[in-house]
Amino acid sequence: VWAVGGVTVKWSISDNSVVQTCAQAGVTDIYINFVDSQGNLVYGTNGDPKPCTAAGVEYPFLKPGTYDVRMSASGTGNRLYYSNYTTAPKATVVAGTFPTMASAINVLLVRTQ
Repeated sequence: VWAVGGVTVKWSISDNSVVQTCAQAGVTDIYINFVDSQGNLVYGTNGDPKPCTAAGVEYPFLKPGTYDVRMSASGTGNRLYYSNYTTAPKATVVAGTFPTMASAINVLLVRTQ
């Protein structure tokens, strides 16, 4: 019996409603986090850093449940990008289920500063 499951996420970056590449935004790392139903951050305060240029990331060792997905990044010129924390994208983890990139959750990071 599986005690864990997985989720796969990918992202896009937007500056004033224009989708940008990592290079255009000047972003090298995306910080990914999951918030469980109790409000706990799975990857601490800062999140799990991943290269922005990655096609996405698979997380194969999460406890079953529904998580809010939070992402952030900083770019050149002190630009900050965040996913929507208020109505965060949801990730549902089912024990023994490990989604591939084909079914990844796509999270939009929007420039906030």
